[in-house]
Amino acid sequence: MKTFLLTTVLAASCAFAQAAAPAAPAAPAELSAEAQALVPFVDEMAACMNQISDRLDSIKDKASADAAAPKLAELFEQLKTIKTKVTEITAKNPDAQLEIQGLASEKLKAPLTRFMQSIANVAINNGYESEALLEVFTSLQEDSAM
Repeated sequence: MKTFLLTTVLAASCAFAQAAAPAAPAAPAELSAEAQALVPFVDEMAACMNQISDRLDSIKDKASADAAAPKLAELFEQLKTIKTKVTEITAKNPDAQLEIQGLASEKLKAPLTRFMQSIANVAINNGYESEALLEVFTSLQEDSAM
């Protein structure tokens, strides 16, 4: 159980760090075009985290954990792709990231909180002894370490 709990918490922390925008002053009334281009990605990130939480919350035993693992891997990959797109945009214009931080923090707060709670619930239950689920979280942790 210790291994699954530790792996899950580390993977969740990595995913959380990737998705979380640092706290910033309130967003200005009007966003630049570059910052506005980031808004759909923030919305996609929130939706993806909610889908991950839905999937995690559906896990009640080993069979449902095994069944959820492939979709969770897909959703975590989707989250990674969103982050890559945001990084590409903000690399060209770092001010856009600063401009959107307040709005992103606001939009991601509830999904991130739910995401962490859902992961914690699965971790407390030792991933319902699912090797497939452990592989998903191990892979997430390894991908995030890059």
